[in-house]
Amino acid sequence: MDRPRWSTGVRGLAARVILLLLWIGCQRTPAPDGPPAESSPTLAEQHQTIKAGLANLIAGLTAEGKYQCCIREPCSWCAMQVAGCGCGPGLLRGEPVCAECALMWTKGQGAVPGVDPEGVRSFLEAMRDDPWCGRTPPSNPASGL
Repeated sequence: MDRPRWSTGVRGLAARVILLLLWIGCQRTPAPDGPPAESSPTLAEQHQTIKAGLANLIAGLTAEGKYQCCIREPCSWCAMQVAGCGCGPGLLRGEPVCAECALMWTKGQGAVPGVDPEGVRSFLEAMRDDPWCGRTPPSNPASGL
């Protein structure tokens, strides 16, 4: 007895695989058990969470005496980068401050009385003026010593 032509060889195998996949794809899938997945927070919600966390971090560092900022609204740069801020006392000694504090001084947000806003410099500005930070540069700069 002759077999149908589609049921033998590579073509027959391919036809069977296609039929099997179509049959599997048409099967009903049961509903997933458990509660539906929670949606991820929106960007606005994430922003509020980060702001609240940063405010709590600054409040904790301030309570421990590790945060003495020189601007009205404490900077976030020092909290995020070094977990403390010494810009206020440093500014009174004539030292540079972080970039955020320096920017806010130019916008009139300084909080240290008696400081001329024009004289407030960021660390980057100070490095540009004196790349060796008051140290003696090596005699042969190419040597890296």
